[in-house]
Amino acid sequence: MNVSAGVPTGSFTDRLPSLREARCPVAHRRAAVGPPGRRPFLVPGPPLPSPDDHFLHKDLLCIRRLGQTQARNVKGVGDNASEDGNLSEEEDAVTERPAYLRVADDLRAGIRAGTYLPGSRLPSLRTLADEYDVSEIVIRAAFAVLRNEGLVTTQERARTVVRARPPVRRIAVDRYRREFQHAATDEPATSFTADRGIPWEQYRLDKTFRETQASPELAALFEIEPGTMLLERRFVFYADDEPQQMSLTYMPLDLVSGTPVADPANEPWPGGTPAQLASLRHPLSRVEESVKARMPTPEEAETLHIAPGVPVFSITRRMLSDGQVLEVAADIVIPADQAILDYAIDL
Repeated sequence: MNVSAGVPTGSFTDRLPSLREARCPVAHRRAAVGPPGRRPFLVPGPPLPSPDDHFLHKDLLCIRRLGQTQARNVKGVGDNASEDGNLSEEEDAVTERPAYLRVADDLRAGIRAGTYLPGSRLPSLRTLADEYDVSEIVIRAAFAVLRNEGLVTTQERARTVVRARPPVRRIAVDRYRREFQHAATDEPATSFTADRGIPWEQYRLDKTFRETQASPELAALFEIEPGTMLLERRFVFYADDEPQQMSLTYMPLDLVSGTPVADPANEPWPGGTPAQLASLRHPLSRVEESVKARMPTPEEAETLHIAPGVPVFSITRRMLSDGQVLEVAADIVIPADQAILDYAIDL
């Protein structure tokens, strides 16, 4: 086995014995006490506690035999073959769907069918282990699958609870047109409040402004020289005191310096950025957006209260007036389980 930069490398089988002992202790203990006549089935190791763990976290399964009073051996998947080198029909079927995934499938179906309602507790490890005749380590692995899918959370005293489904916000492609058409005499609103369907009184922003130089990436988006001074604006959007969205936006400093737009005390601004540009005599003429999905950073997950396993929409936006880029949102972050992006294309 080779080691590079402190990270073990090499083949899966090079590390299998130590992994087997470290990852499946329960399988070893229970294999010796099962009732006679049972066929072997697969028991996975538990999910890893962090990405920094160098153990393999995929395709590692331990095999336990419950039909013997002594555990004769515990094999990795690569060893689960008959003497002629072929998997038996029964073993092949089991290999395709390990026990923890079958348990996760049943629990997931129960959550979606309403058997387990949002806020309710899943059965205990012991109860499920007895029901499926598996070890608790299998149930823990099944819970981890559901947690990584954003379906459950683990609360105090190790309770596993079905996660409440957040309200879904529909984000329409014409939302900027509403801001562009917003008049000073209209009720205060932005595209965010319209999407959420909340009054102005339930909307607030955390904001931080500072001056900074354009990085090469920002310069390319603005089509300006690197080092050009910009006003950076960081926002966290709240609806009824619940954090919903984050954004990191930039505007040319020579455009906004000394204007009300550069004063964070004027946020939130009715009509949003389109209204701000209009106040600067640069009415919005074009909006460009690029949308991708990714997993949140630790800061984003903490700030927006994002459950494990839930991805985010990451939106890069440019706002233009007569062909000139006057605002760049380098990153608008929205939890993907709280939004649907609606698009309509006229042909």
